[in-house]
Amino acid sequence: MTKTFENSGSEKVFLDIYRREEEDKYVKPSVTVDSVIFRYYEGRVQTLLIKRKNHPFMGKYALSGGFVQEQEDLNLAVCREVQEETSVKLNPDHIEQLITVGTPYRDPRMWTITVAYLCFMTFNDIQVEKAADDAASTHWLDIAMVDG
Repeated sequence: MTKTFENSGSEKVFLDIYRREEEDKYVKPSVTVDSVIFRYYEGRVQTLLIKRKNHPFMGKYALSGGFVQEQEDLNLAVCREVQEETSVKLNPDHIEQLITVGTPYRDPRMWTITVAYLCFMTFNDIQVEKAADDAASTHWLDIAMVDG
């Protein structure tokens, strides 16, 4: 693509040329969302973890999360993934982006960029969780028990 097309003509023409000639120029990572969910329950701070049903890391504890679908809003993606894996419906007013991680080789399948969310559940939000989708089981663990 010549520089002329970047600053002349219509944006539609530019985008058509860009998609045809430049779209594969840059490496495209997959995007995932993870949830760090906390609740205060019976005087203890707990976090919700899943036990992975499938590879990679089958049988290991993990944060609830997964791949963002094409054109999906990140906030909606984290709510969808948590509900798919744990049956817990997050209150969108109680989630906040915490950190974005893109360390190479963190996921053995491919390069992923993960947006982690911090989620707080109030006493009224607490629901009975049930493992589904990629989760073999769900567990509320006391923070004091979680290592790393």
